[in-house]
Amino acid sequence: MKGISPERWSEIDRILDAALELDPAARASFVTESCGDDSDLVKDVMSLLDAAEKSSGFLEKSGKDHLNDMLADMVEQLDDDEENDPYVNKTMGPYRLIRRLGRGGMGQVYLGVRQDKADDRFVAIKIIRRGMDTDEILHRFRVERRILASLTHPNIARLLDGGATDDGLSYFVMDYVDGTSLTAFSDRERLTIDERLALFEQICSAIHYAHQKLIIHRDIKPSNILVTDEREVKLLDFGIAKFLDPGATDADLPMTKTGVRVMTPDYASPEQIRGDRITTVSDVYQLGILLYELLTGSRPYDFTDEARAEIERIILEKEPEKPSTAIKRVKSSDSDSDAELTSTRSAPIDRIRKQLSGDLDRIVLMALRKDPDRRYQSADQFKQDIIAFRTGRPVLAQSDTFVYRTGKFVRRHKGGVAASAIFVLMLITVFVLVVRFAFVTAEQNKEIQQALLKKDQVTELMLGMFGDVDPEMARGREVTARELLDRGVARIELELGDQPDVQAEMLNSIGVVYLQLGLLEKAEPLLFRALEMRRVLYGGEQHADLAQSLFDVARWYEENLDERAEIMHLEAFDMRSRLYERPHMAIAESSHELGVVYLDMMADHERAEGYLQDALDMFMELEGPESRKISEALSNLGVVYSSGDMADLVAAEIVTSRALSMQRQLLGNDHPFVASNLNNLGALAYDLGNYEASQQLLEEAIALRRLLYGDHYAGLANSMNKLSQVLRELGQFDESERLIRDAISIHGENYASLHPRTGHDYHMLGLVLERDNRPVEAEEAFRTAVAILSETVPAGHYLLADAQASLDSLLR
Repeated sequence: MKGISPERWSEIDRILDAALELDPAARASFVTESCGDDSDLVKDVMSLLDAAEKSSGFLEKSGKDHLNDMLADMVEQLDDDEENDPYVNKTMGPYRLIRRLGRGGMGQVYLGVRQDKADDRFVAIKIIRRGMDTDEILHRFRVERRILASLTHPNIARLLDGGATDDGLSYFVMDYVDGTSLTAFSDRERLTIDERLALFEQICSAIHYAHQKLIIHRDIKPSNILVTDEREVKLLDFGIAKFLDPGATDADLPMTKTGVRVMTPDYASPEQIRGDRITTVSDVYQLGILLYELLTGSRPYDFTDEARAEIERIILEKEPEKPSTAIKRVKSSDSDSDAELTSTRSAPIDRIRKQLSGDLDRIVLMALRKDPDRRYQSADQFKQDIIAFRTGRPVLAQSDTFVYRTGKFVRRHKGGVAASAIFVLMLITVFVLVVRFAFVTAEQNKEIQQALLKKDQVTELMLGMFGDVDPEMARGREVTARELLDRGVARIELELGDQPDVQAEMLNSIGVVYLQLGLLEKAEPLLFRALEMRRVLYGGEQHADLAQSLFDVARWYEENLDERAEIMHLEAFDMRSRLYERPHMAIAESSHELGVVYLDMMADHERAEGYLQDALDMFMELEGPESRKISEALSNLGVVYSSGDMADLVAAEIVTSRALSMQRQLLGNDHPFVASNLNNLGALAYDLGNYEASQQLLEEAIALRRLLYGDHYAGLANSMNKLSQVLRELGQFDESERLIRDAISIHGENYASLHPRTGHDYHMLGLVLERDNRPVEAEEAFRTAVAILSETVPAGHYLLADAQASLDSLLR
C-alpha cells in the first residue's frame, strides 16, 4: 500500500467514515458496493475496518476521530515488508539509510550514517510515514522536532539535523542510541533493586530537565527509554509531548479531540482520563507507574480484555496495591510467572518483597496518588526521595515521626546498636528534649516578646502615617502616596531614634517603596542608612535583616546600572545561603537578582542563565508550577535566550509568552509584570524583524505603564526607547525622534545628570537622526552618548562599545 496519494486517502476516509456508522454486520456489503470494481480499494478499506475492530479496546469510539490510529494499524499490516522498504539504502540529504529500526504511530525510524564527513557515527532518522502526513500529524511532527531542539541533556537523545525527503516527507536526525528498553535491560542483566533505582534516578533527571524547559513528555514508558551497555539512560520519543502553555504558542496541539485523548492507556494519569489540565505532576504519575513496573515486573493495573469504560473506572477509582504485595501475589498465584520473575532477578522473590516493603512501597504509592496535589510536586522531588531511600535516610513519603527516624538511625548503624541501647537512647533523648525545651523556651520567650514589640511599634507608625489620609487631617486636599512616605520618614527620625532595630526596619521598608516607584534619589539615603545601622547592630554576625539590607541596596545599584550591584548581591546570596537550607525563598530571590545583574549589566549570559535557572528551580519547588516569582524568572530567562552569540529567539518567545500568560492569569491584565513582559515580547518581535507586531506590543506596554505609574516613570522611558527603534526601522523618523527625546527627558528626571540609560538614549537618538539624513545632529548625539557612557560604565562595556562604533561608522 505504498505511494498512496492524498486523493486516494480521501476516498478511503469517506467510505470508511460511512461504514463505521453502520452495524458491523452490514459494513462488508456496503464497502463492496461503494468501491465498485476497485478491488484494491475494497481491500484497503476492509483492512482499516479490521484494524478498527482490533484496536477498539481502550480507544473505543466511532467515526473518523479514530482514523490516525487505524491508519497506523493498517500500515503495520499492509506495509511491513522491510525488504521492499523504499527508504532502505536510500540517500536522504547527507545521510544514507541502512535499515529500519522501528515504527511508531506517525513515523518510522531508520539507522543511518552521514556520508559527507569523516565522522561515520550512526544516527537515527525519523521520517513521517507515507499516508500519515495529515495537517495534524505534520504539526505534531514539527512540535517534536522543536521540542528536541530545545533539549540538551545527557539522558535525552539529542537532535542533530532535519529536512525533507525528495518526495516531501519531513524527517529529523537524532543521536543513535545502541541500547535496550529499560525493563528488558534490567531483567536481562538481573539488576538489583538498588541498580534499578540508580537507572530511575537518571530518568527523573531527564524529565525534570524537560519540565524546567516547560515541556511535558506525556508518554513515559519502558519502550521510550533505552539503556546502553554502560548503563546510561536515554529518553526518547517526544511525539505527544506538549509545551506547558499551548495558549502562549502554536507549537502544540489540543490536549484532546472529540472522543480522543492522546495517551498510552496503561500509563494514563487520572487527570488525563478526566480530560483535566495536564501538568508536570502528570509525568510524575507516569514515573510512578514506570517505577512500579521496574521493581515488580508488572504494572499497577491489568487492563487485559477490559473495555474502555472499565479502564477509566479503574484508573479513577481503584487504589493500586503496594509493590511488595504485587510481587508476593505473583509468587503465590502462578508458578510459571514466579519462575519467569525469578530468572530476571538477582535475589529470591521473598527477599525482594522485603526490600520493597516499607519506604519503597510508600514512595511508589505517593507518586500514584489520584489527587495531583498529593503526589511529588516535581520529578526532582521524586528523585530526591529515591536518593534518600538508597542512602538510608528518611523519605518524604513517610510521616516524620520519632519512631520512624529512630528506626532509620538504627538501620544505618545497626552494627553498633543493641536493643537495650536503643531503649536507653530513647529515654535519654526524651529527657534531653524536655530539659532543652525548658531552657530554650525561656530564652526564646524574650526574643518573641521583642519581636512582638517591634511589630507593634511598626504597626503604630504605619497607622500614624496613613492616618494623614483621614478627611479631618487632609482637610479636603488629596494626599499622595509620596507625601505619605515623606511624612513617614520624618516620623521615623523623631519617634524611633532610641530603637535602632525598628528604625532600620522602617527606613529600609520605605526605601524599598521609593525604589519600586522609581524614586531612586529618595530611596538612596534610606536604604544605605538602614544597611549601615544593621552592620553596626549585628557586627560580623550573619543575620536575616542584614542580608535583606544588602539585597535591597544591591537592587538600588541595579537600577542605576552600577556594577557594585554584583558585589552586594553576592554578599547577600552568601549570607542567605549560610542562614537557610535550600530550597529557600530568600536564597532563590538573591539567585534571581544575581542572574538579572549578569544579564542586564555585564552581558554574561552563561552566568545569568545559571543563576536564573537556579532561582526558577527553587521557586517551582517552593511554589508549584505557577506563581508570580516563577513568571518573573521565566521572563528573565526569555531575555537570556534572546541574547548573546547562542541566542535562540524561538525559545525566548516561548518562555516569555508563557510568563506573560501566567501573569495575566495570576495577576490580572493591569499588573506591572504584564507591562514588563509586553515590553520583552515587543523587543523579541523587533529582534525577529516583525516590526508591526513589535510596535503593537510596545504601544500596549507603554499605555499600561503610563496607566500604572504616570508620565514620569523610568520604565516608561525604557519602553519608549525600544518603540523608537521599531519606528526607526519602519521609516517613521519624526515619531521615533519624538519618543526617544521624551525618553531622554524622563530618564533625566529619574536619574543623576549622567546615567547609562541616558547615554543609551542619546545613542538611539543618533541612529534615528543618521537614518533621517541629518549627519551633523547625529554626530552630536553620538558624541554625547559616548561622553556619558565613558563616565558611567567601565571601559569595554557593550553600551559604550556600541555607541563608539556608531560614531566611528558615521565619521568614516
